[in-house]
Amino acid sequence: MINDIKRNTVFRTAIRRAVESGYNTVLDIGAGSGLLSLYSVESGAHKVYSCEVSDMLYHLCRDVLQTNGVIDKVTLFNDMSTNLRIPQMIEMPVRLVVTEIFDAALFGEHVLTTIYSALKNLLDPKHGMVIP
Repeated sequence: MINDIKRNTVFRTAIRRAVESGYNTVLDIGAGSGLLSLYSVESGAHKVYSCEVSDMLYHLCRDVLQTNGVIDKVTLFNDMSTNLRIPQMIEMPVRLVVTEIFDAALFGEHVLTTIYSALKNLLDPKHGMVIP
């Protein structure tokens, strides 16, 4: 994803538009390098939660957020999003879920289970949005 300029531009624009429209609490599922979390902070999100289950990618994400001076604006979890709980871990349901966990087969990253869990447990049921 990092080297896909066209895809990144679309994500950045979609996140900016969503945040500017009031979707200003964000959950980045499968944060990887932290790019979508960075876009969320850059767009003015009030609060960004970011989760990455891979230990290596979690540490990379933390380093990227630190290097870019936004580590204090992102709550980073080294866990699966399906394990996150409100209000113990996330203060209240988020308005925006961003994710790029899709693979060629669609099912390899547990996409359906992950998105369903986020919709049911973490996203604001009346005012929430998912990108993509």
